[in-house]
Amino acid sequence: HLFNVSGVCQFSIYFLPWDAMGKFLSLVTGWQLSSEEITMICERVSAIRQAFNLREGLSPKDFRLPRRVVGVPPLKEGPTANITVDVDTLVSEYYKALDWDPETGKPSPKRLLELGLEDVAKNLWGIEMDEEVLRGMMVKGTI
Repeated sequence: HLFNVSGVCQFSIYFLPWDAMGKFLSLVTGWQLSSEEITMICERVSAIRQAFNLREGLSPKDFRLPRRVVGVPPLKEGPTANITVDVDTLVSEYYKALDWDPETGKPSPKRLLELGLEDVAKNLWGIEMDEEVLRGMMVKGTI
């Protein structure tokens, strides 16, 4: 997502190393960001994008790769011969790693708060509480 939101050519992801993008961002903005901060920015972008899609009525099932891309039917020759990718399992594991609901694709309120996206948590989950109450619930493990 860093390449996507930075405004640079999307093809640069194939030839620019990850740390070069961080240096580029620093030179352009003057921000000195650690790799952890850059990762957090990217995760925020991902969560906001997911919340936007959900709000607009799109679900994870609306994003499907063509069957042929995942090996249905499997190719008979080449490096991916006889391989079919279990996309549903991969997506489910990806969502779990991000602390998103594997069925609905909704980022958890807890993760949204950790990312500093209180407004998104309120909008997506219908939680109408102030930030302090939300954080208290997060600390107690009730969300």
